[in-house]
This record gives sequence, structure tokens and C-alpha cells, in this order.
Amino acid sequence: MVSQRSGLDVNISPALARPPNSAPRRRDTVLSGGTCATTRTLGSGEKAIEDRLKPTLDSAIKERDSAAVRAKSHGWSLNIAIGAQVVLGALTTGVAAATTGRQTSIATSILGGMSTLAASYLAKARGSNEPEASQRRVQDLESFVRDCEAFVMDHGHLVTSDYDWMIDRYRRRFEEIMGNGAEGVQEEATANSAKIGGGHGGGKTKGEHAMSSA
Repeated sequence: MVSQRSGLDVNISPALARPPNSAPRRRDTVLSGGTCATTRTLGSGEKAIEDRLKPTLDSAIKERDSAAVRAKSHGWSLNIAIGAQVVLGALTTGVAAATTGRQTSIATSILGGMSTLAASYLAKARGSNEPEASQRRVQDLESFVRDCEAFVMDHGHLVTSDYDWMIDRYRRRFEEIMGNGAEGVQEEATANSAKIGGGHGGGKTKGEHAMSSA
């Protein structure tokens, strides 16, 4: 005769066994300096590294795409202007040789004016250093985006102040690539460093020591 299992023999899942009002276990990430950094979902009022770098990264991607379009458009315009100048010069020579009288002077004047416009555009393009300037900016922004995305992938989930110096470094680097002054970012970095130093008895983090020694 097979005995029936008692209700007390039924296995209870650990998730179901937890009281309904009990809080989930706190997960901490131990950094190299021995301090603990919580994940983004467990941070209270503070932003994770990924959220703090997201505006800078989004702006860098937008500026990279804009510079790429600008470099391509300048490249096409430059090639068209060079080709137009060659064609207009050849037409001017041909018209002057094939016609005589008043018609020759009118045609050569018109073709000469158009050739002058093409030459003026070429001089302006060379003076603005385009499209080379836009191409260099695209390359710099590509390197910045790759570096920043790799850092976010490794540390973006952390909620900690130990990487403030890296966040400020990326912000200053982006402003330098864009040709803007980084004084505002530098003042913010100094204020953050002073705040961190005051909270830790005036000490520096491990990353700040590395930057100062470098």
C-alpha cells in the first residue's frame, strides 16, 4: 500500500519562502581600493557612471555623424569646383579660338567670371582647411566614442565617486576635440575633487594619485 505524502513534505522554493515584506539582498561591488560601489538599480539618489557619461557620449556621436556628413559634402563640392574650373578654362580657350568679334568678348567674359567664382570657392575651402579638418574631427571622435563606450561597458553599472576623475577626463577630452575651452569642466572637476577630499579627510583616490604622479 503506497502511503500518501504529507503536506509538510512538499519542497518550498526559496523565493516563495521569503516573507512578502522582506527587502532583497544588497549587492555590492568591491573596487580595487577596498571600497564598495553599489549597482545602478540599488543606488539611492545617485546616478551610475553610465548615466553620468550618457549626455557626453550622445553629443560625441551626434557631432561625429555631423562632421562625417560635412566632410563628405565639402569633398564633393571641392571636386566639383576643381572640375568646373578645368572645364571653364578649356571652354574659354576654345571659344576664343573659334569665334571672333563681339560674340567672342561676351562669351569669354561670361566663362571668365564663372571660372573666377570656382577659383574663389577653392581658395575659401583651402583657407578653412576643409574637408581635412572635418575628417580629423571624425577620426578623433571615433577614437573618443570607442574609448568611452569601453569604459562604460566595464564600469557603467557602478554608483561610486571613485571614478569621478575619469568622468571629468572624458568631458574635458570631448571639449578639447570640439575646440571649446574646458574651463567650466575644469572648475567642476576641481569642485568635485575638493568635495571628495573633504569627505575623506583631504585624501585623494587611487586614480587621482595616478593622474598627479603622471
